[in-house]
Amino acid sequence: MQVIGTFWSRGHGTGHWQSEARVNGGTEQAMASLVRPTDSMPVGSLLVQSHSQNGTKLGYFAMKKREPGYFSEGGDWEYVVVSRDGRVESRGKIESCARCHAQAPVDYLFRLTP
Repeated sequence: MQVIGTFWSRGHGTGHWQSEARVNGGTEQAMASLVRPTDSMPVGSLLVQSHSQNGTKLGYFAMKKREPGYFSEGGDWEYVVVSRDGRVESRGKIESCARCHAQAPVDYLFRLTP
């Protein structure tokens, strides 16, 4: 997976976290092509965000684009929450993730902000 940015995250719970975003092959280019609100990422796109504080990993959040109709209320994204020790805490059609990401400008994705 390729690192596409490090930044301060304002989401995923309370506070601001040092974050790193990674994507699978082709996802960075697909993200760059998102312009119109109706644009969407290709099926199979994978984004992973890690959170840390003072060098200590706090956990991970991931989104994988699924086939149309998988979870239309969530942009057809599968959401994943992973603990700092690598344990999957939640996975699938997570309504709380979808609710927040529905506020994103294009295809449930927020732009990286330095």
